[in-house]
Amino acid sequence: VVHRQPDGSWRVESYHDFPADFSKLSQLMNSLSEATLTRFVSARPEILSRLEFKDSRIELLDQGGQEIWSVTLGKTGETGGRYLRFGAEQKAYLAALNVWLDVESKNWADSQLLALKPEDVSVLEIPFAGETVTLSRAKAGDAWSAQKAPDGQRVNETKVASLLG
Repeated sequence: VVHRQPDGSWRVESYHDFPADFSKLSQLMNSLSEATLTRFVSARPEILSRLEFKDSRIELLDQGGQEIWSVTLGKTGETGGRYLRFGAEQKAYLAALNVWLDVESKNWADSQLLALKPEDVSVLEIPFAGETVTLSRAKAGDAWSAQKAPDGQRVNETKVASLLG
């Protein structure tokens, strides 16, 4: 379950409320919105039972938790596409849809410790040999300077860029 928060961010409720990997969520939603129905397959129970409709279900809910849209995914068609059923309907369709549902909550979470761009950093403090080396710059693209640089020495920009990267 991935929930949208009031601030617009997404959280994986079932995995410690971690932030969701928005690119994965976006890819799934794009796949769904670009999919088209190829054909009606059947409403006969004996046919539906062979299409492997199990627990692969996608539900879109409103803020009150009410279902807006849902689809149950069946097996992949022999010539491509995916069998699906809408809501509680007992009708199967074949859709031009290539989607794989990852059912592991942790795989939907964004596990990146820090989402910060190097150009956003203007001060860098590094503990070194009992002292703290402080590097700073006024804005992105400016040269880095050290508060207590020895005479004749300057900051190695390449090494700072590597450290921030």
